[in-house]
Amino acid sequence: MKKTVSILLLLLLTFAFASCSGPEDDRTVLTIDGYQVCYDEYRYFFMNNAAALAEDGITDFSVEENLELLRSETLEMLKKNCAIRNLSKKYKFTLDKNDKAEIAAQYDEIRAGFATKEEFLEGLKQSYLTDYEFRQVQEINRQWQKLYDCMTNEANFIIQADNDTLLADIPENFYHGLQILIVNDAGENKEENRKTANEVLSKLESGEDFYTLLGKYGEDPGCANGIGYYFTSGELLRYFEDTVKSLKEGEHSGVVEGEDGYAIVLREPITDEYVTSHIEDFRVRYLARRFNEMLQEEMDSLTYKTTKLYFTLTPDAM
Repeated sequence: MKKTVSILLLLLLTFAFASCSGPEDDRTVLTIDGYQVCYDEYRYFFMNNAAALAEDGITDFSVEENLELLRSETLEMLKKNCAIRNLSKKYKFTLDKNDKAEIAAQYDEIRAGFATKEEFLEGLKQSYLTDYEFRQVQEINRQWQKLYDCMTNEANFIIQADNDTLLADIPENFYHGLQILIVNDAGENKEENRKTANEVLSKLESGEDFYTLLGKYGEDPGCANGIGYYFTSGELLRYFEDTVKSLKEGEHSGVVEGEDGYAIVLREPITDEYVTSHIEDFRVRYLARRFNEMLQEEMDSLTYKTTKLYFTLTPDAM
């Protein structure tokens, strides 16, 4: 059964058009910008967010702080879906007949991979889905992809991405950084790794070369080439982005604790030569960032109203 569940979770760009009367439980949990979120839809995002938080060690949702975090993250996902719908209507990038035919065929292919309808429905249940909600979730994923493709297509003139615009944006919103990362591998003593990171920092502050120390101690494969990362906001881990942004060019940080271990981060300049030779890569990243900024702006404009049901729902009760 685990295999069938994983298949459902991985294939996100499918949508069925089989007859279905609607949600099994259509009680309204909250309304976002006039869109009514029913129990079935809310449950899917709520429970999957709970599972994601559990992976980070947050499991006790009887604690009000944890429950509020879960509610907040679920609300953000639902607001994003609503923003996708709104922008799709605004720019008239709705699903057409070809989209519907393709995703219906994909649905049929997935459904055919299960021996029986009962097995298929059980797989959905394990993912907190009904057949109807499975199709709704896949539709919004498909709509997101179409919206992204259309809005980042320069021919549609929605996001300006000519060379002058791009060259003005790069110094303001792109960064170049590397890190000497000491990874907390399974079974290792974190304090020993922190001690190693502090020893590396001492060597660096005593005059040893960053790149020499990177080659000797660094465990981030993305920095093994001595070039590191060129990025714009939202592409990399938060601790790394925030640290690079806080530094001046040529300046290194102290020991920073990240998700995977302890790092010493260096900010380096973005040279004109590098920009010239990678201009199309910068353009793709710029377009992606602007799309996400526009999506966030739409999300921030949305208003929502909860029902009494909203405050009764917990993972244990669903």
